Amino acid sequence: MAEVRIKGVSQRICVCMTPESSRALLDCRYIQTDIAFKRVKGYLEFELTVMDDKNPTSRITRILSRVFVTEESAEMHALIFGKISELVKIDTGEELKWRHLHAKTLDDFPGICLVSVDQHRGQAKGLGMHLQSVAKSLPTTPDLHEGHITIQELTDYDHLKRVLRLCTIHLSRNIEKTGTTKAIKAKMRSLVCSVNPKWDETVAEIRAEGGTKANNWVTDKEDSKFAFPAMCWEKSFIPKAIWDLGERTTNISESGHADTNREGTGCSLVGGYLRALRLDVLKEKTVEVGLMFGVNPAYERKTEEARTVRMLKRKSDTQLRICASEDRSIVDANKKLDASAGKVKRARLMHDTNGTVSSNSAYAAALKKYDLAVENSVQLTGTGSGNVHLQIPVMHEYGDHSSNTSFENV
Repeated sequence: MAEVRIKGVSQRICVCMTPESSRALLDCRYIQTDIAFKRVKGYLEFELTVMDDKNPTSRITRILSRVFVTEESAEMHALIFGKISELVKIDTGEELKWRHLHAKTLDDFPGICLVSVDQHRGQAKGLGMHLQSVAKSLPTTPDLHEGHITIQELTDYDHLKRVLRLCTIHLSRNIEKTGTTKAIKAKMRSLVCSVNPKWDETVAEIRAEGGTKANNWVTDKEDSKFAFPAMCWEKSFIPKAIWDLGERTTNISESGHADTNREGTGCSLVGGYLRALRLDVLKEKTVEVGLMFGVNPAYERKTEEARTVRMLKRKSDTQLRICASEDRSIVDANKKLDASAGKVKRARLMHDTNGTVSSNSAYAAALKKYDLAVENSVQLTGTGSGNVHLQIPVMHEYGDHSSNTSFENV
């Protein structure tokens, strides 16, 4: 435990890491980092998580470093990464390496190649600040990606363009919550990609057609200075092979959160530390036993192939549920449209027969409800499984709501 002053305010930091974790981190190419909020009262828990795949038949999630802190600013995150690097040096005698700083060529992948995160600005900027300090400790070297400058001249956000990737699940969830149309949301999702030939055009369309919320989304990504390169490979300087092999999500980190929370939440600092230590040592021994004796932690094979099959099955199940829900919406819309058309027919008959004020009002109200039903049906175009057809009214006979309204299925 140490007390530090950040922006004139006293803060606390407690770094927890075993020598075995330090050795494991030296061999890692892909890491994920995140903050947990409910483990220890009065503290936030920074977790550096990896997928240990030394045993290809029994991959296991491991948290290699836990850091308890009292704030999550960029300065605190820079300190966190610095302390982790110091412990690795003490435990192993070797420096923690980063691909874009220590590689000799673009095809050389030493050290950490990719860091997967959510879009926490303090965490991202803190990592960039730490990488700046690492670069300054190295001999003057031309940057591999922009040869006209040295690694010492890279800004904090320049470093992030070479190592950072955002979780696609967090991005998709936030896009879905944005108050704009489905068409604009689809354009927003198209920016989470490897390559988008119409990038500038798509961003302009989102701004022009998406309304205030969509504009705020674009502004947030631009103001962060790291989000767009961390969403789209062609905007970054991460090698394509690294981007393709790296995790698209922070599910590994979330899995680490879940494992730790099973040991208890709302703990004291000492209690949280001891429970986490017990879990981390258990996982270290699990990996060791698996490698030495071939004893896996579960009967289910945890290979990359098995994980991919499970992922595809979950995606398929999710899509089926979505289609089923959309089919039900189409059935409801068809029923409402039929009912509205029937009311228009009856109201028009009364209007043509009586011509009274009340019949005129009833006819106008029926037309209004019918127009709303049509609008709701049109919004469902392109949804559903295709097994249920959406009814859309054809052109009316008199340029008006005719008494013999007909429909076509789409």
